[in-house]
Amino acid sequence: MLKKNNNAYTAKGDTRFAAANAPAAESHIVVRSPTKTVVLSVLHTLSSCSPIRTDAGANATLKRCPMRLAIYQNGQSKVADAGTGCFIEYGPLPNNARPDLARNGAMGAYDVQTKTIRAGIVFQGEIAQECQFRVSIPQP
Repeated sequence: MLKKNNNAYTAKGDTRFAAANAPAAESHIVVRSPTKTVVLSVLHTLSSCSPIRTDAGANATLKRCPMRLAIYQNGQSKVADAGTGCFIEYGPLPNNARPDLARNGAMGAYDVQTKTIRAGIVFQGEIAQECQFRVSIPQP
C-alpha cells in the first residue's frame, strides 16, 4: 500500500518522495497477553482512503481506510486483511490549538469474553455508526 501511495504521488508529478515514502499515517490498537501480541491498524494514505464526511468547525475529515490485523506469537507473525476502518485526519487549527478529542476521536477496547477488538469513532460529538467495528482475534 505504501508503494501504491508512492506511485500515486509520482503519477501526479510530485517527485519530492523519490527517495522515501510519500506521506502516510496509521492508528492502531495493541492487545498483549503473556503469549501473544495483536495489533489492529488503520493505514491512512492519499491513495487508499476515501472521505466520509468533514467537520469544518474542527478542520477534521473522517475517512474510510484499509485495516489489518497482525498477530505476533512464538517468534512468528501473521498479517490479515481486516476490511476497512475509519481514520480522522486533523487539519491545522488556529494558534496551534490541539484537536478536541471529545468532539472527534477514536477509541478501542478488547472484549475478553468474545475475543474481539472493538473500535469506534466519535465525530462531530456523536458516535459515527459507520465507524463502529468488531474484529475477531483468531484462536489457535
